[in-house]
Amino acid sequence: MTVFVLFGLHIKRRNQLISLQLAIPQVEKQLRIVKRENARLQEEILRVEEPAILLKWLKEPEYGHLRHPTQDEVLTLEDQP
Repeated sequence: MTVFVLFGLHIKRRNQLISLQLAIPQVEKQLRIVKRENARLQEEILRVEEPAILLKWLKEPEYGHLRHPTQDEVLTLEDQP
């Protein structure tokens, strides 16, 4: 009887392992998609933060209310060990 119980547990664990192994390619595919999207968004952030683009936007009406902060409006945070 004990042999059958152990064998049943072994089969159950083996099935769990196989189902995880079968899921790996799909998870890898999703990871590649997320990495590609992350790289695309990073490039977009760099493009948007380009100073020439920001200065161009400053001249447009919807961003005309924006201004450079004064020195007393800027907070500097220091790293704490």
